[in-house]
Amino acid sequence: MTRANLAVASLWARKSVLVVSPTPTYPIDFGNRRRIFHVCQRIKELGASITFLHYPGEADWRERISLDTQHAMMSQWDNYYVAPVTQPLHMPPQHGAFHQIDEWWDPGIGDMLRWIFATHRFDVVIVNYTWLSKALEFVPEGTIRILDTHDRFAGRREVLEANGIAPEFFYTSEEQERIALGRADVVWAIKKEEENLFRALTDRQVLTLLHAEPVVPRYTRKPGEVITFGMVGARNNINVRNFTNFLDVAHAYLRRTLLPCEIVVAGTCCDLLRVGHLPFVRLLGRVDTMDEFYDSVDIVLGPMSFSTGLKIKIGEAMSYGKGVIAHSHCFEGYIPTHRFQTLPSFQDMMRACAAVVRDRSLIDELEHASRQSMHDAGRQVAEALERSLEQAQQVEPALIITLHARELSRHSLLLDHAVEAAEYIAHQMKVAFYIEGPATAVEPQAIQRLRCWGSIICSPGTAEALGSRLGAAMGSQSVPVMAFRKLMEADHPGVWFTCIPADFPARRRPLPMTAFIPVAALAQSVPDVGIIHFAEAASQVFEEAVAFDTTLSSLLAATGSLPVTRRAIPFLWRGHASQALRILTSQERRMVTLLSRTLESDLLDLALEVCRLTTDRRVEVVYDAASNSATEHGAARDRHRDVVFTPLQDYVQVVEKRQTAAYLVAELGEDSIFAVLRELMHRGCVPLVQLFIPGHTAMMHDEEAPRWREAGRLASVDLLSELLMDDQRVEILKQFRIERYGYANDAGWALIWSLVQKLGGVDKADP
Repeated sequence: MTRANLAVASLWARKSVLVVSPTPTYPIDFGNRRRIFHVCQRIKELGASITFLHYPGEADWRERISLDTQHAMMSQWDNYYVAPVTQPLHMPPQHGAFHQIDEWWDPGIGDMLRWIFATHRFDVVIVNYTWLSKALEFVPEGTIRILDTHDRFAGRREVLEANGIAPEFFYTSEEQERIALGRADVVWAIKKEEENLFRALTDRQVLTLLHAEPVVPRYTRKPGEVITFGMVGARNNINVRNFTNFLDVAHAYLRRTLLPCEIVVAGTCCDLLRVGHLPFVRLLGRVDTMDEFYDSVDIVLGPMSFSTGLKIKIGEAMSYGKGVIAHSHCFEGYIPTHRFQTLPSFQDMMRACAAVVRDRSLIDELEHASRQSMHDAGRQVAEALERSLEQAQQVEPALIITLHARELSRHSLLLDHAVEAAEYIAHQMKVAFYIEGPATAVEPQAIQRLRCWGSIICSPGTAEALGSRLGAAMGSQSVPVMAFRKLMEADHPGVWFTCIPADFPARRRPLPMTAFIPVAALAQSVPDVGIIHFAEAASQVFEEAVAFDTTLSSLLAATGSLPVTRRAIPFLWRGHASQALRILTSQERRMVTLLSRTLESDLLDLALEVCRLTTDRRVEVVYDAASNSATEHGAARDRHRDVVFTPLQDYVQVVEKRQTAAYLVAELGEDSIFAVLRELMHRGCVPLVQLFIPGHTAMMHDEEAPRWREAGRLASVDLLSELLMDDQRVEILKQFRIERYGYANDAGWALIWSLVQKLGGVDKADP
C-alpha cells in the first residue's frame, strides 16, 4: 500500500492533532527527541495535521531559545507554538520522598492551552510524559486524549537506589501515576512490560507503542583489520553506571583473550566516563551528527542491564541498518530476530563480540536482523496507532438515517425529511446520520440541524472529498469515517434510506434490522425502476422492509410482489422545521408553475400554449435536470423564450433568491419525482392541480359547490384555462386543498412510532 493510499485508509486521515511536549523535535540528537519526532512524523504521513505546542523544559532551552531551532520545527509541523516557562524547571520533590504528579506542571501551559482551544479545533490531543498529564484536563469534550508516557516514573526511584544511584529527574508513586493515567482516553506505554504495569493501575485503554524509525541503511562500511564496536548515550547516571559496568567486564575479558577490537563511545555520557586506563576505548564525545558515530563502528552495543523506559538509541542503530549486540534488558520492547540481540549478561555480550571478530559474516547477519526487527516494530506501531482511534470510531446502536452529502444545505427537501424523521424517532431511540457521497461544500447550518437530533458518521468517499475541511464542516472534534458495510456489522435497530449507499451490502442471511424506504425521498435522485430494485434488495438484506410514499402511489404499488410492508405516510412529520416549506410559502406568489419531468413533451408544449393565450403572469417550468440534456434544455428555451426553466434540484434556492413563489401549480401527469414538492404545496396552501392523467378526476367547481371533472387531455386544457382566467376559482381551489389535506396527528407517522417502539424504543406517550 502506498503512503497516499495508507493516508486515505487510516483513521488518522484528516484528523487535526495537537501535540504537547517539553522536548523539541529539532535537532534530533537525543533519544526522547527521536521518539517524539518519529511518532508525530508517522501520524502526519497517515494524513493528519500536527500542531506542536512546545514547553521548553530541556537544559539547552533554559537560558535562550534558538530561533534557528524554532524555524526548523516550524517547517516540520503544520503549526508550532511555544508555551511560557513561568517557574523553575526539574526541581526535586517539595513534599515527601516522591514528586506529586503535577509538581512540574506550569500554569503557563494552561494559559496557552486555553487560548489554543479557543482558536483551534482538534480531533486528538497527545501529551508527552505523565508529569504534564494535567494538560489533558484542558481538552474539550469530544476530543480524543492520548498520554504518551515514554517511561514508568512510579518505581523509578527504587530502581536507581537499588543500583547505587541517587534519585534524579522525575519519580513518583503508583498512586500519583494512577492520577495521570486516568486523565487520558488512551495510554501509550513504550514497551509491553510497562503496558502490563499500567494496566494494573488504570481502566483506561493501554497500548504499547514501540519506537520505530524508517529503515534507511546509510553505510556500506567494510570492516578494517580491527572490528569496532560502538556505544552511545546521553549524560545521565543510568547510562554511565551501565557503561562503566560493561567496560569493566570488557576489560577483564580482553586482558584474558587479547581479542583484537576497539570500543568507541559517543554522546554526552563521555563527560562522566573515566576510561583513561582502558586502551581499547576511544571517546568521541558529543558528535555533530549521528552519521559520524555510525560511520565509525561496525557493530552497535546495547550494554544496559537496568533502566526504565525503552532504549531509543537501539532503535536508532537498527534504523541505520547497523547490527546490534545487546543485553536482553536493553532490547526490551523491540522484536528480537537474532540471538545476539537478547543476551543474558555482559559476559555473553563479550562472547558474541568475539564470535563476530572470528566470523565477520555475522556482521551481515546482524545487520539483516536489525532491519527485520525495525520493520516488525514499524508494523506494531502502525497497528497501535490505528487501535488508538478505534474507540472514537465505535458508533452506539442507533437508527441510521442515510443522507447524501449534497443535501447538506438549507434548500434541501431531503434534509428537512431527515431532520423531521430524526426528531420523531429520537423520542424513542438514538439516531445517527450516515453521510454518503462526495461534496464540495457543506453548510454549517445544515450540520447544526442534524446535530440537534443525532450523531454524524461519514463515508470514506465523503471524508476524502472534504479532506482537511472535514472536521470544520462537520462541526465536531471527531467524526467517525467508515464504509456502510462496516457500519452494518454493528447492532443497529434499523436504517432509514433517503439515499442508497454506494457499498450497500449483499447478504445471504438477513441483517436483524428494519429497512425504512421512503419512496418519495429516493425518487428525488433514483429512477423508479431503481427504487423497485432497491426495495427488492432491501427485503433480502434486512429482516423487515417498510416502504412508504406520500400517497398509495403507482410506484409504491409496483413493489406489491415483494415481501415489503407498504404504507401511505406523509413526507414530513409536522413540517414545522422545514426550511424548504418556509421558503416556498413566504415569498410573493406570482408565478404559474408547471411541473414536468422532461422538456421534450407535447403535454408541456400544450400547457405552455394555454398559458400564453390565457394569462399575463410569468410562467415557470420545473423539470428534472437528470432527465434532460443541455441540448434539450437549450431547445426548450429557444421555443419558449418568455418562460423560466428551473431544475427541480435548484427550485427552492431559486425561489428564495428571486423572492417570487408559485401562485398556481399544475403538475402535468403524476410523477414520483414531484411527490415531495406536491406535498409541500399542499402544506403551504398553494393551489395545485394534476392534469393530463387519463381516468383521473381533478377537482373543479361551479358557483355553488366543488365538483369533479375527468382530467384527460381536452378536459385538462379546459380546466387550466379556467383557472388561469379566474383568480376567484384559484382561491376556491386553495380553500378546498386546505380542507382536504390535513397532516396533523397523521396516522402514517403513528405507524412509524409503533414500528420504532417495536425495535427497542422506550415506552412513551405519542408526541
